Amino acid sequence: MAVDERRRRHLFERLDEVLGPPAAEALMEELGSLGRDQLATRHDMQLGFASVRQEMADLRGDLRQEMAELRGETRQGMASLRTEMADLRADLMQAMTTQTRQLGTWMLGTMLTLSALVLAASTL
Repeated sequence: MAVDERRRRHLFERLDEVLGPPAAEALMEELGSLGRDQLATRHDMQLGFASVRQEMADLRGDLRQEMAELRGETRQGMASLRTEMADLRADLMQAMTTQTRQLGTWMLGTMLTLSALVLAASTL
């Protein structure tokens, strides 16, 4: 259905009442430059929205999958870190035990040597 000049004038008058002269003129200029086949219909908009919704659903699924993978990697990393810390703790405990035994042995040797010197000095 073609829009004749009378209908365009009526549309402009209604737009002028609702939107005001500057907005009505701008809208009419845009409508005049577009052909009827270039205007979007509700159906066109619904198709566009459906497409956007599908893309968002796909992205949401991808994001959830990536987050699940990251959680798995984090858990693996934490388990590896715990194992490594337990190994380091065992190594540290062994080194401290060895050092404590060595110090005890040296101190006992030093005390026995000093005791023998004191005993020898007291007999002179």
